[in-house]
Amino acid sequence: MGNSYIDQFKNYIATAESEQTVNREVILLIDGLNLFLRAFSVVPTLNTNGEHTGAVIGFFNTIRKLVREHSPSEVIIVFDGKGGSVRRRKLYSEYKEKRVSVGTFNRFEEVKGLANEGESMKRQLVTVLQSLEHLPVRTVVIDGVEADDVVSYIAVHLLSQDAHKIIASSDKDYYQLVREDISVYSLHKKTLYTLQNIHEHIGYLPKNFLTLRCFTGDISDNINGVHRVGEKGLNKHFQLNATDKEHTIDSIVQEAELHVKNGTKVKLYQNIAEQKYIVYRNYNLMQLEEPPMSGQLSSHIRTVLDQPLNSYSRYAFYDLLRKSGIEFTTDDVSTWDKLAKKTH
Repeated sequence: MGNSYIDQFKNYIATAESEQTVNREVILLIDGLNLFLRAFSVVPTLNTNGEHTGAVIGFFNTIRKLVREHSPSEVIIVFDGKGGSVRRRKLYSEYKEKRVSVGTFNRFEEVKGLANEGESMKRQLVTVLQSLEHLPVRTVVIDGVEADDVVSYIAVHLLSQDAHKIIASSDKDYYQLVREDISVYSLHKKTLYTLQNIHEHIGYLPKNFLTLRCFTGDISDNINGVHRVGEKGLNKHFQLNATDKEHTIDSIVQEAELHVKNGTKVKLYQNIAEQKYIVYRNYNLMQLEEPPMSGQLSSHIRTVLDQPLNSYSRYAFYDLLRKSGIEFTTDDVSTWDKLAKKTH
């Protein structure tokens, strides 16, 4: 598997990107709640009633931008379902436990003193979900599963490898999925990561990035790593940042254990050998290529994807937002008109 993946990477580098994608169908997969929360935190816009509407405006402006830039034939927006974190919390009770609320909302002077930010968030999320019902997009919400698992399952297992899938999110976990037919658009960096350029941008091959995080953890999700094992030491002793070799957690753990058996004094090897349970736990928390889907969940996702798209109504969409004090221009709405022509 490792060699074929590296061969794929080399072949892709050797081939012009335009030749790979010029006639390829593009499917846009959006991590809905991730995008919503980002828009909520960075867009301070208020309506004429003094209500914060930045999350709604930022959400739809970003999707329109992505649709214009990548001309997808289909847009799939996935939101976290109820109880989505239960599986990971069973593996690690502190998963996302210390995650803070979107506190940057309060950094804008003009919104201080408004209603509770949680109430504002709920109000705007309801507006987003209601508005999506009138657009030519597919909205997916699966209870008991987090959005990243659903997005990954759809991209890797349900959609054709002949299509070019673009995952839009600020979640770095998706980097592990980058390959010839899957790219990741970073909402934070506003950059499209492809198999061709990802090492240049993040310093790692996709699979090695996952391996790195299994050892170092993920502070954004409150996942700890192996004590006193950091990125610098891993690259020094295992060359995780190489472009010509795929490293697995098994290969690194086994090498560390061999060094310990031979009497090494290097603490990094000792720490890995002693705390390997953390590495394997983190792999189960972070890996997305094979999300643990039951047959029932898998069938449910397939059924949702097979359902007809929403009935597009630019007027209902425009009217609903206007009632929330949000105005879009005709040019803004024309983006959805063009998408509707492609999807129907």
